[in-house]
Amino acid sequence: MRDVPVTCNFLTGARAAGMKRATIMLFKGIDMRIAVVKAARDLDALVWYVEHSDVAGLHVEGETFDEFCHNVAVAVADLLEGESDGAEIPIEIIAHASLRARVAA
Repeated sequence: MRDVPVTCNFLTGARAAGMKRATIMLFKGIDMRIAVVKAARDLDALVWYVEHSDVAGLHVEGETFDEFCHNVAVAVADLLEGESDGAEIPIEIIAHASLRARVAA
């Protein structure tokens, strides 16, 4: 696989209600296609993996969320190779997290 520049931006805090959102930009110019990837965490294997995606054949995982983002970017670039002229396609990675906070009495 080739090296692809990756940028992950996370939406966190109370407003995000425990959700993380990452956008990865790969190339320049494609006709506004946005690839959507639903990520999940396997608590037994301790990896992030693709639970669902509209990119056919996308099956990657990573031990950390950053590693997962990188692996998604590289795999999407490979899977969509030849579908554009070196264009950029945004990828929306959606991951959910649930937390509990103990509140002092």
